[in-house]
Amino acid sequence: MLHFLRQLLILPFVGLAWLGLRLIDWSIRRHGVRRCYGWLARTSPAASAWPGLSSTAVSRVGRVVRRANGRREGYCLRRALLIWWLLRWFGVSADIYCDTGIDKGHAWVEAQGRVVGDRRALQGTGRFGRFSTLFGTVRTPP
Repeated sequence: MLHFLRQLLILPFVGLAWLGLRLIDWSIRRHGVRRCYGWLARTSPAASAWPGLSSTAVSRVGRVVRRANGRREGYCLRRALLIWWLLRWFGVSADIYCDTGIDKGHAWVEAQGRVVGDRRALQGTGRFGRFSTLFGTVRTPP
């Protein structure tokens, strides 16, 4: 019963995450990854010195976004951008990493020393390093 109630409580957040994924998808298609990334960086505060979220809450952010994504493949970059943007709003220092695998590239978020919203085995495997290396440093609003 408690599990069912928890599922009901997160439904509005899943809906908002679904909308966020679609907006990020539209922005990437319309303006490209660099401009979308820059816009997300400018519309969110930089990670602050305060502790931010607990590791459990950080994991929940990743789970909500994954649930909103459903079984859609090829959305890893959009999912990583949304998780990164949301974590910045909660004051958590996070980075997007990317790498190429056997078949395609992949993007994920690392925060608090672990992978958020994706496979744990990805930890530290990003050959291309931080996303900001590829698409410029994140400038925060004044």
